[in-house]
Amino acid sequence: MSISPLDVIFKPLTVRGFWMAHPEFEAKLAPATAQAAEMIASGRIHVPVTATYPLSSIKEAVAHAQRGGKILLGVAESFS
Repeated sequence: MSISPLDVIFKPLTVRGFWMAHPEFEAKLAPATAQAAEMIASGRIHVPVTATYPLSSIKEAVAHAQRGGKILLGVAESFS
């Protein structure tokens, strides 16, 4: 992430980073993931699927995911 020093110096902003594998956050990751999964499953939040790729197109799926959007892998379709 890039941020202009002027944005931090002349505006009332606070910038704080985190590393999910850091012990401070690691213990919170599993409960937060479970809570997010429950919210998605219940329909309280909606995460639209951008595309579905067969497992044989994993490179294309990863490239698409890096550009943004929720990507699904059609694993069952890979065995047909």
